[in-house]
Amino acid sequence: MFYTEFDYAEAPGIATATDPIFFRQKSTQLGAVQTEEFLPPGAWEEHQEEEEVHIATVRTGNKATHTVANYKKALKIPVEYWEDEYLDVVDNAIERMGMRARTTRDKTALQSYPNGFSTFTTNAGTALWSNSHTNLNGDTIDNLETGTLTPGNVEVLFRSLMEQKAQDGEGAGHQPAGIIVPPILFPDLNEILDTELKPGTAQNELNYFSHVYPGLQPRQSLWIGAAYSSATNANTSYYVVSRNHSITRWERIGMSTSLTDYTFDDQDRYTYKGRYREVYAAIGYEGAVAANGTV
Repeated sequence: MFYTEFDYAEAPGIATATDPIFFRQKSTQLGAVQTEEFLPPGAWEEHQEEEEVHIATVRTGNKATHTVANYKKALKIPVEYWEDEYLDVVDNAIERMGMRARTTRDKTALQSYPNGFSTFTTNAGTALWSNSHTNLNGDTIDNLETGTLTPGNVEVLFRSLMEQKAQDGEGAGHQPAGIIVPPILFPDLNEILDTELKPGTAQNELNYFSHVYPGLQPRQSLWIGAAYSSATNANTSYYVVSRNHSITRWERIGMSTSLTDYTFDDQDRYTYKGRYREVYAAIGYEGAVAANGTV
């Protein structure tokens, strides 16, 4: 009953912690993950015969340590529930325990996005969404916009992502892979992205987004909206990522459960326990942009 709910497949368009578009999925064998930003080797130079090849060196910076978090829950079940066949009560309790494990994991993960305006920071200590990132080349990088969710402002966000400089100051070549919004904006997002003709107008023009980016993945999550996030402008903010962003989920221990017999409990109760261990972090600004939707 636990895993029926924990492994339940969400409806299409719902973002989860295990979504590889919005969280790079990795594993770790340690109690903490160390990350650092990396300077690419720069643009290639034209080379003449017998000319000495230009040398690039490896350079890293902004090392950070991310401690793996532990998540646990224990459910006590009186032995009399089994003896008297209160099996529906037991099944429902274990099922809800699995559901809550799934929603806790998704909430923790997805709230990284709205928290990126303040407390969810990069290795450099800057909020993930900021006008003043500094890359290892010394350039100032802006991955924060302000426009409301309109076709024109989505274009602004896409262009910001595509023109974003990498750590070495060169163009990174990012392309939009996914866009995530709170539920209140999801109908508007789908109109912007999926209509055949240009949305919001009476003009007989093709929709730029649905034709140029047919593989773009739109997602929604209740955890990033104002109903469950205390972030300022949670209901108006939206986020775009490329396939090369650094917002990462590291799994140390996947979900595991166990049942301890009532004979080991002083009050004659079975103990159903579950646990998992993981951590989330954004190494840098690269490959991701956001708008707070205030203008």
